[in-house]
Amino acid sequence: MKHLIFSLAALTAVVSTAAAQSEAFCALRDPVRQIYLIYPGADAHRSIVRSVGPKARHEVASQLPFGLHFNELGKHTLYVAAKSGRPMGLIHVRSEVGRWGLMEIAWALDLDLRVRDFTFQRCRSRQRKKLSTKAFRANLIGKNLSELGALLTKSGKSSSALKAPRGTEGLAAALVRSAMKTIVVTESVWKADLRILRLLDQGLRGFEGGASVQPVKQVYTQDVLHELRDRLAGNGSVFDRATVAVLRVINKDKKQIGIVVRTDWLVGAKKTVILWRIDMSGKLLAINAAGAETLPSEFKALKGRALGSFEDCASPTELAAVEVLTLSELHAKR
Repeated sequence: MKHLIFSLAALTAVVSTAAAQSEAFCALRDPVRQIYLIYPGADAHRSIVRSVGPKARHEVASQLPFGLHFNELGKHTLYVAAKSGRPMGLIHVRSEVGRWGLMEIAWALDLDLRVRDFTFQRCRSRQRKKLSTKAFRANLIGKNLSELGALLTKSGKSSSALKAPRGTEGLAAALVRSAMKTIVVTESVWKADLRILRLLDQGLRGFEGGASVQPVKQVYTQDVLHELRDRLAGNGSVFDRATVAVLRVINKDKKQIGIVVRTDWLVGAKKTVILWRIDMSGKLLAINAAGAETLPSEFKALKGRALGSFEDCASPTELAAVEVLTLSELHAKR
């Protein structure tokens, strides 16, 4: 296969030289113990070292009412926990200025950059124990950037929504600011790495034996468009075709074992990303929404169907399935 193939091992090879050249700031002090404590199901981890510089500082300043201080610049490490070659989640350590000096917080994030958990790696405040409880951590776990922002005032101070124990308001606000900066910095500095990790997760999920994914470079070729015109019988696409991606799932023997088609589904102003998994016989194995979204019940009836079962497709979900299965058939390498 001549086109680019993504795997966790290949991603590590890209960054290993950079990692060896310079010791990163704000790294985990005991990576092996901490990573597997946060991700107990993991069987491997990788470290990706990148430089946090002026571009990241600009991104933070443009999105948040507070910025990065000097200690937050330099080389930093993003840790990736994995199981059977599939990325499970991220850990990123960031420093933050507190009342009692500089503190370090290890943030666990999912691949969509929502908070999974956090731990104080360094903090001199006695109030840290009150913020390490399960009850308080529940205020942050599962939240994305905008949801975290709703816990602070416009100036970045603690609000009543944060539910910080009495006396911890300042430390709690600093903690949330750290989480928000961590998310913005991770998206900015590790943007290309995150794309690969997300493709790996989306491609390998649901395919036992998958080791890597191969993105199709050009999804809608002239041949594909011609075939779709016939099969959709004059109906237009229900997708924004500019956002559609096709991934070939490859096993360790370099053989293709399935296809994943990533599309969007627009209902009103709400867009849901859908992952369609197809086996090598052309049958729909699963249709799932990416992230925490749920799909309409009509999608359940599509599971197990193949192209031959759609004769007079009229509903939007059936038209969607025909387009996805056509893409799978024409881009599969059997």
